[in-house]
Amino acid sequence: VIGIKHACVSKDCRWDYIEKLEKSLDYAKRELGEADIAVGPDYALCSMDLYNDKLVDFEAYKQTLAILEQISREYPKTLILPGTSPNKVSDDLMGHVCPVFLGGKLERELYKESDAGESNLASDNGLGYKKGDSSQNQLVHNGKLIAVEICSDHGRQKVDGNTFLEAIMSYDIFGGFYIGVCNDNFDRYALVVNSLKRADDFHQTPTLVECFEYNHSNDPKLRIVEPVFETRNFKGYNLN
Repeated sequence: VIGIKHACVSKDCRWDYIEKLEKSLDYAKRELGEADIAVGPDYALCSMDLYNDKLVDFEAYKQTLAILEQISREYPKTLILPGTSPNKVSDDLMGHVCPVFLGGKLERELYKESDAGESNLASDNGLGYKKGDSSQNQLVHNGKLIAVEICSDHGRQKVDGNTFLEAIMSYDIFGGFYIGVCNDNFDRYALVVNSLKRADDFHQTPTLVECFEYNHSNDPKLRIVEPVFETRNFKGYNLN
């Protein structure tokens, strides 16, 4: 499983990000065999208008999907969860979406349910905000259940007890993996891929990718998983 290191620092960071994604998938294939899963951060696929930073370039997102489909053809065994972007879902509505690629095809799109400023962004673009249903944002890959959580959906989203991995995409200085009374009774991994520096890392190298294992039988119950590979573009983990 690989998490792509990428901080969103410009109005149109998708080209830099796509290059990182390609390099990461290529490196992982050469060094590890083809990665099972690749995860990018929240807003990694977003492009804003060059002259108005409140306007989303929705056509650019369509172009990005076509490029990602081509990349998926090169790595057909890898489930690619490349990150998110606002997406115009109708003439008057905008959603916030994570596309899912496998085998060279766009398999489905997962929509964020919570609202952490998306409705304001939609309004700036003359649109309403269409919330998704986060309980549907799960999929099975290689026989293992994966819950995909888009930023503030984490902690609110229902996660099934047989989940193997929570793939958490963040654009949040506090983005992390949180245990509460509703989800502390089953074991799983969590991969957090953030596009902002963590709050305690402002004067250090930003922690953009972290992996955790939660085992309620252990003491401590939560541990940080060390990567088996790390480059400037990604961290790679062996999850059993």
